[in-house]
Amino acid sequence: MGLPFLRRQRQWSRNGWAITGTVERPLTLQISDFEKTPRMRVDVKDHDGQLTSYEGVPLAALLQAAGAPIGEKCAAPTWASYILAVAKDGYRVVFALAEMDPTFNDFKVLVAYAANGKPFPAGQGPFRIVAPQEKRAARSIRMPTRIEVVKFSSKLGLEPRGITQLLSSSGSEMSCDASFR
Repeated sequence: MGLPFLRRQRQWSRNGWAITGTVERPLTLQISDFEKTPRMRVDVKDHDGQLTSYEGVPLAALLQAAGAPIGEKCAAPTWASYILAVAKDGYRVVFALAEMDPTFNDFKVLVAYAANGKPFPAGQGPFRIVAPQEKRAARSIRMPTRIEVVKFSSKLGLEPRGITQLLSSSGSEMSCDASFR
């Protein structure tokens, strides 16, 4: 059973988007990969209080397919590891790797391909990362291009300046940068 509106977006699928970093099998995902993966639906209130029903694939399922250290592979050394999600416009967000692990907690992050039964309009899709449990949608991003699993490194460290340096390495600025100094 396919998803007809996903097939209409094949133009985008030539480039796909990637799961890279500390994974056993780096992946370039195409729209057809989403048709083969278990799907789920979540309801989220937007800024105006309107309920939006997102359909998509759990990010955890995609990370497991790439061989990220979650599930039985998730142990204390990986708890400080994180996921860097990068959008087409350069917007970046970070999730702790343990947040994605269904054996660690019930936090769900969805890679959505539809809202209210329709594909995202041009300039907002074809995919969106949605974190439905969060009160603010700051870590929900449009048009992801890359999900990178980053293993904790004592050389980089997780002190605030280390994270700020990592997130702004592409030249994009963080609005909360001053609060880290």
